[in-house]
Amino acid sequence: MIWIKGHRFDAAQLARIPAAAAWAADEWVRDYEDEAELLAHLQGRTDHLGTLLLGDEQVWVRVPVTGNVVFAEEHHQLRFADLIPCLGIRDFVDESLLADADAFGDHLRAAYHHELGGFFRKTLQLAAPPEKLGRYGVESLLPKIAPPLFALRTQLRLAADPGTAGTPEAQRGLRSLTEPAHVWAATRYALRLAWALAQDEALPGESFLVATGRRAESDESAFGAAWFDLMPELDSFMTSLGSPASSGDDLLRDAEVWSPLHRFASRTGDWLSTVLSKEVSGGGAGFTTQADQEAWRLRTWREFHMRRNVQAAFGRGTRFVGLGAHHASTLARGRQLGDAALYDLRGEGAEKLPGLTGARTLTELLTHTRELRGGK
Repeated sequence: MIWIKGHRFDAAQLARIPAAAAWAADEWVRDYEDEAELLAHLQGRTDHLGTLLLGDEQVWVRVPVTGNVVFAEEHHQLRFADLIPCLGIRDFVDESLLADADAFGDHLRAAYHHELGGFFRKTLQLAAPPEKLGRYGVESLLPKIAPPLFALRTQLRLAADPGTAGTPEAQRGLRSLTEPAHVWAATRYALRLAWALAQDEALPGESFLVATGRRAESDESAFGAAWFDLMPELDSFMTSLGSPASSGDDLLRDAEVWSPLHRFASRTGDWLSTVLSKEVSGGGAGFTTQADQEAWRLRTWREFHMRRNVQAAFGRGTRFVGLGAHHASTLARGRQLGDAALYDLRGEGAEKLPGLTGARTLTELLTHTRELRGGK
C-alpha cells in the first residue's frame, strides 16, 4: 500500500508506474512526501526511508533527507545495523565497529575479522574485510577492551586464589563475568582481541601500540610480556573462545585457567590504567568508592574516543551513526552531536535517559505505521 502526501493510492491510480502499482497492491505500508520520492525509492536512490520487519510486524521508518542522524539502541535488542539494509544506508559509523582497526597487527587483524567478518558481509552488506574499514567505526580498541579486562582483574581475584576459589563470593564473581549472555559476549570479545594484541606485541611485526603512539618501539610491551609468560597456560583456552560453541560455562568449568587469566587481566589492566590516566585527566567528583570513580573514568575514556570518531565522521560527510542509548544520551546532553536528529530504537518501557527526551521513538514509528495500515 502506498501513501503520498497523506492520501492512499491504489494500483489503478499508479498504473503508469508498474513497479509502484505492484507496491500499492501489497500489504506493506509505504508513506512518501511526493511522487519524486516514491520514484527515488523504487530506483534504490534513497537512504532515509524503508520498511523494517520487527518480528511479525512491519514498521515504516523515515528519517530526515539531509543532516546528521543518530540512532540510540540497546545492543541486544533492535540495532541500528538492522536498519542499514532496509533503508539502503551506504555510509555510516557504528559503535560495534572499531575506528582504529586499520592500525592492527596480523594476529589482532585476524581475530577481529573472525569476530566480525560475517556481521560485515551479512548484516552490513560490506564486501571488504572489517579490519580494512576503520572509517565505519565509532569505538577505539583500548577503551573498548579495558572495562571487561578491569572486571576480570577484580572478579577473578578470589577464584584465582586456591584458598578462596570454592567460596560463594568467588563463584558470584565468576558469574558476574558470564551472565547474562550479553555480558559474556563482551567479556569473550575483549579477551579475544586482548590476547591477539598481546601476541602481536610479543612477536616481530606490526605493533598497534607503537602505531597509535601508546608505546615507544624501544619500550617493553606489557601485553607482549604477559603473552610470553602466560601463553603455555592460556593459549588453548583463548583459542577456544573463537569457537561458535563457546559460552560462559567454559570459564565456569575450567578452574585451571582462573589464576593465569587473572594474572593476564591484572598485568594488562594495570598497564591500561596508566594509559587511562594519561588520556583522562581528573577523576570526577562526588564518588563514594574507588570502583565508582574507576567506572566513571573508563566511561569518560570510551566516550572521549566515541565523540572524536563521530565528529570526524560528520566532518567527512557521513551522516548516520549508531550508538548505545546511554552513550548517545551522554553525548547529546554534552552537545557533542550538534543538531543531529535523534532516534530511540528501544521499545516501550525503556529507561528514560535525559539526553534522549526529544528523540523520535520506535513506538511513534510503530503507531504511525499502524494508523496508515488502518486507513486512519
